[in-house]
Amino acid sequence: MMDRRHFITRCGMVGLGLALASCQARGPGLNLAVWEGALPGQLVAAFERQRQTRGSVQLTQQLTPAKLYGQLETWASNQGQGGGEIADWVSLPDAWLGPSQQRSLIRPIDARSLGAWSTLAPVWSQLLGQGVQAAAGAGEPIWGVPYRWTALGILYDTDRLQTIAPIRGWGDLIQPQLRQRLMVPDQDRLVLGLGLKALGSSANTPDLGTVHGLEDWLAQLHQQVRWYSSQHTLKALITGDAWAVVGWLDALLPVLAQYPNLRLVIPQEGTLASADLWLRPQGLASPGALDWEWLNFCLSQDFATTLGIYNQALAPRLWGLTPQHLPTAWQRYGDRLEASTVLTQSELLQPLSPPVQATYAALWQQLRQG
Repeated sequence: MMDRRHFITRCGMVGLGLALASCQARGPGLNLAVWEGALPGQLVAAFERQRQTRGSVQLTQQLTPAKLYGQLETWASNQGQGGGEIADWVSLPDAWLGPSQQRSLIRPIDARSLGAWSTLAPVWSQLLGQGVQAAAGAGEPIWGVPYRWTALGILYDTDRLQTIAPIRGWGDLIQPQLRQRLMVPDQDRLVLGLGLKALGSSANTPDLGTVHGLEDWLAQLHQQVRWYSSQHTLKALITGDAWAVVGWLDALLPVLAQYPNLRLVIPQEGTLASADLWLRPQGLASPGALDWEWLNFCLSQDFATTLGIYNQALAPRLWGLTPQHLPTAWQRYGDRLEASTVLTQSELLQPLSPPVQATYAALWQQLRQG
């Protein structure tokens, strides 16, 4: 349910002299557990060139976020029973933050050692400071550190949709011409979230019953959907099986550059965003010097600049800025990218309480049975 960006553009991690080591064979230094495509290797190389603290950086790579989450569960259940070394930091999309907190798979960290934390937009503290019960003198604990984020967009074929008005937002997805020609992610929070945004509400609305017309709008959207899937969506668009797809911008932007008939829209009602986070597994001691150096590097301008060169995602420090501050990799698409709202009206999906989660799940099941 929570696997994000299955169709993500793969980022090269080969030929950079990085050690892909298993947790069981960890050497001294920093061990980062990542899912494939989550961390451009050039960023680790840049860190190694400038770091001040001795110690190697090793990467443990899994194919999907789900496998990394499973590793967190294994480490938590094996505490005090051996079972191999635990990675210092695990990279997971923010959709996994709530379950990781609720099951005590991760531990909070003290944000006072993050020099750039106070300069970030408040949205990051709102996401990562939830539910922390700080002990006296514990400072300002947070549940993780963001290092990149992306947002949902709509990519559509202008050749096949010449007879309709240009798509500008989520509301345009229910035009009759798109019936059975739309692909959206197979994820309840995303589909319900874009419905909430289409109706002018927050994607984190705790009481869905207060949003007038939500069920009807989602029922109309369901009639448009050819497949609910996060896989093979771009292939379906290119072959004509789908005429429009909803997907993550870091995957859609490279495709946009290859096909002049495609247009990418960031909905005018505002869009949904997802961040990749560094989480500290439960059972580890407080972070050391090399840990803080790595985390501070991930919040730095140097990291943001390098990320903009080697990846289509955005650094946390770019949240809330105006379009002219977009990385060069985005600006090159010119007027084919309607980016007026991506940085100012994006909304991160906050963890929901179990009762609210159940309400969302029930509406999702009702929609799919529609």
